[in-house]
Amino acid sequence: MQLDETIKSKVTLGDGNVQTIVGKGTIAVKTQNGSQKYIHDVFYVSGLTQNLLSVGQLIHKNYKVIFDDDKCNIIDKRKGQIIFIKMAPNKVFPLFMPFGQNNALKCENMDESILWHLRYGHLNFNGLKLLKQKNMVLELPFISSSLKVCEGCIYGKMHRLPFPKTCWRAKALLQLVHVDIWGPSSTPSFGGRRYFLLFVDDYTRMMWVYFIQQKSDAFSCFKEFKALVEK
Repeated sequence: MQLDETIKSKVTLGDGNVQTIVGKGTIAVKTQNGSQKYIHDVFYVSGLTQNLLSVGQLIHKNYKVIFDDDKCNIIDKRKGQIIFIKMAPNKVFPLFMPFGQNNALKCENMDESILWHLRYGHLNFNGLKLLKQKNMVLELPFISSSLKVCEGCIYGKMHRLPFPKTCWRAKALLQLVHVDIWGPSSTPSFGGRRYFLLFVDDYTRMMWVYFIQQKSDAFSCFKEFKALVEK
């Protein structure tokens, strides 16, 4: 689409609302047979949510517009009928015209070493060189250590930050209790439980284990443990 933003004007809609024209240009549309046509002198009104086609402009451009029964025929006086449109239930004639797009193509010469690195699941370059030296892969090209950074390898080899250490230790019973929940287990317990909740007293290192059916049972289990140790 080509837009001349120096053209400014006003347009009045059917409901009396006035909108601002911020430019005039040319748009490309695709016809039913796949060819591309251009519509010139198109006003761009930023406040409109729908594209409007002016019948007066069509007549001015040497087209014939015929409304008959529930159809609208748009005819080129030199080439014949262009399209006919059926009336919609809301008494308008919608014209669907897919817009042509301007495509920018990019040509990139990819390093074969990087390409084979990706094909072998991010295998390191020393391993690829060994495959070439031992003739273990047919038609494998010469592999050189690439200076290009592989983003997938960076994410895959990142280490998780360590959990923060406890800054203090308990000096009395039940002053600090560590809690952890584990599961689900592929093999259930004799009671059909697949999770367990672990309580560890920091001072005595004594442990309590509760087998639970679901994670949502952890809070009721905690209340049971709290009542037990406070008794």
